[in-house]
Amino acid sequence: MTLWYTAPDEKRLPRSLHLPDIALPMKASLIKIAVFLFFPLLWPLTAQAIVNIEGVRHINEKDGFSGELEISVGGSSGNTEKLSTNIGTRIQVREGKQTDFLILRYAYGESQGKRDTDRSFLHVRRVFQFSAWRAQELFVQAARDEFSRLSFRGLIGAGERYTLNESLESQAYFGAGAFYLTERIEARKGTTDGGDDHFWRFNIYFTYTHQIDEQVYFLTSTYYQPVVDAFSDYRLREELTMSVKISGQFRLKVSLNIAHDSQPPQTVKKTDTIYSTGLEYRF
Repeated sequence: MTLWYTAPDEKRLPRSLHLPDIALPMKASLIKIAVFLFFPLLWPLTAQAIVNIEGVRHINEKDGFSGELEISVGGSSGNTEKLSTNIGTRIQVREGKQTDFLILRYAYGESQGKRDTDRSFLHVRRVFQFSAWRAQELFVQAARDEFSRLSFRGLIGAGERYTLNESLESQAYFGAGAFYLTERIEARKGTTDGGDDHFWRFNIYFTYTHQIDEQVYFLTSTYYQPVVDAFSDYRLREELTMSVKISGQFRLKVSLNIAHDSQPPQTVKKTDTIYSTGLEYRF
C-alpha cells in the first residue's frame, strides 16, 4: 500500500548555469547496456533528481554478477478507488575494486479510475574503491515524471565516497560531488516556466545501515542537492527502510520516503511523502 502527502504550491524560478560539459569515462559495454537495452523501455513510462542507491549496495560481496527484483502492489475499493504498483530491479557486476550497477524503477497509480502516477528512471553507476575508506563514483541517469510536468531529466556526475564506519553490524558513509543536468519542463496552460534548462547541482549525502540480526536491518539515507550558484534552490530527500528476510532469497521491505524541492515547477507540490511495503528477491 502506498500513501503520500503533499505541501502547498510554490512557483519554480528559472535557473541556468552555463558551464562546460563533463566527460564520463565509462566502458562502452556498460553504456550500450544502459542506452540500447533499457532506455527505450523507460522512455514511454518518473523521475527524481535524487535517487537513493544505498538500498541496492551490498557490502562484503564476492566478485561476479548479482541483482535484485522488487515489487509492491496496493489498492483500495469502496468509498475510495485506488491502485498503485511499483517495480524495480538492480543489476550489478563486481570485479576487484570496481563495481558497476544499473537500477531501473517504475511506478504507476490510479485514483477513482484516473491515472495519477506515472514515473520511471534509469541509473547507471561505476564505483572504484581506491582504499578501504575512499572510493570514486561516476554516474549517469535519465528520468521522466508526467505528473510533475517533467518531460525529461538527464544528468551526468561524479563524486567521492568516504567510509566512516564499516563492520558486520553497522556501516556509515559520507559522499560529496556534483552533477550537470538537463531538464525539460512541460508547458501547460496557466504556467510560465515550461521549456529546457541546464545547470549544475552539488550532491551531498550521508547513509547509515544497522544490522539487527541475520534477518533484519535498518537503513537511513539523507541527500542534499543545491544548485551550485543558488543554494536557496535545493532538493532534499530522506529515506528510512526496514528489510526483513522471509525465506531464502526473499525479503520484506518497508520504506518511508520524504522528498522536498524548494523550487518545483509551477503547480507542482513542494513535498512528497511516500510509505510503501514490497517484496524483494535477490539473486
